[in-house]
Amino acid sequence: MENNNNHINMDEEFDELNESDSQEEIIDDINQEGIIVDKKDGEEEENNDMSEEPKELNEEELAQLDEQEMMEESSRRVKTIITKYGNDIDQRKVKIDFNDGVICVAISNDGKFIAGGSCDNSYSVYSIEHNMSYKKTYENTVSSLAFSHDSTLLAVASYDATVRVIDITGNIKHSLDGYDEFEWVQFHPMGHVVIAGSVDGAIWLWNGDSGKLITTLNSGIPTTIGRVTPDGKHIVAGYQDGSIRIWSPKTQESIKMSICQPTESVEITSIEMIPTSKIGIIGAADGNCYLFNEELGRICATLKSDNEDTSVESVGMNKLHSNFAFSGSLDGIIRMYDMDNGQIVHEFIHSEDHFSVTKISPLQGQYVLTTFGMDSRIKLWDLRTKNCIKEMGGHQDGIICAEVNWDKKLIVTGSEDNTMGLFAL
Repeated sequence: MENNNNHINMDEEFDELNESDSQEEIIDDINQEGIIVDKKDGEEEENNDMSEEPKELNEEELAQLDEQEMMEESSRRVKTIITKYGNDIDQRKVKIDFNDGVICVAISNDGKFIAGGSCDNSYSVYSIEHNMSYKKTYENTVSSLAFSHDSTLLAVASYDATVRVIDITGNIKHSLDGYDEFEWVQFHPMGHVVIAGSVDGAIWLWNGDSGKLITTLNSGIPTTIGRVTPDGKHIVAGYQDGSIRIWSPKTQESIKMSICQPTESVEITSIEMIPTSKIGIIGAADGNCYLFNEELGRICATLKSDNEDTSVESVGMNKLHSNFAFSGSLDGIIRMYDMDNGQIVHEFIHSEDHFSVTKISPLQGQYVLTTFGMDSRIKLWDLRTKNCIKEMGGHQDGIICAEVNWDKKLIVTGSEDNTMGLFAL
């Protein structure tokens, strides 16, 4: 922070005065600047009589201040994007418009459908095969979307405390009610079981075909993120207090892990697992990543960041000539870790303007990494040469969310510019 020093450089002040000025006039001039001068020895002291204690802001005023800062940051970001990329070719194959930011997207396994949800309370599904889309609006923000493994159903989670199961024609099969806002939704990797986590700490499981409730898994702590393990046997959920629970839906019991002390609270922001390993990775708001063993139910390593003041927004893993982990953070940097020794082996600069990395996606078994950011750019990296081998754009504001279908070579993005985009790799 700058030091706002009210003291005046007396030598400079005297130089600027006319020689004819009297000492009384000099003192009057200086007093007007908030300084009291002792006529006997010339010592200065700040006049604190006029100072006021800083006003303590209430919650509403703090919220208004935060909103103002966000608007200023958004304005700066958009100006930078337009200046740097405004004349570039829009590389989106498809653009779907919304009335507010698109905060969640999904792409079907067969590569035939993409879907996006927005803060304007709507979601849209686009058929790539038929070049057609439909949109539906609900009563609150659409927070999360997921296609079933066979690409026949779509689950739409909302802050109106409902999850809707929709078929590929757009018909609502079931409206599944919870008690509070839903933060995330997933399908079981081998069936039509819908799994959704809410801010009241409950994880709900329904049969997506019949709409019947299977069970609820309760922790009492708001859940922020959730993943079904690749074998479908467990649910790994992250929570606002820095805890992670590995749930068994059959027994309704969980193994609890934590990345912080009981007196602390560090939000879990991201979780990823890969089919070839029982080791998963967790990203957190403290800037670090954590490796956990699903079978043992414990944290087995901490991957320390060199900047713990910036939250991790996305994580990933890849088995190559060694086991590597990746984190994308608010500072615009992707950190590549050697999982065997926990050390950072390389840092990829996604955004030189330090705009946040919002999503990373490694191509499993290949030396390719895709990154997305609030600078509106998509970048593909060669993990051997550490060079950016491809860059794409088209959005007029930051990319909030993205999903990659590597098999079909397709990317879907959601942006702060109120659009969903489809890109080809």
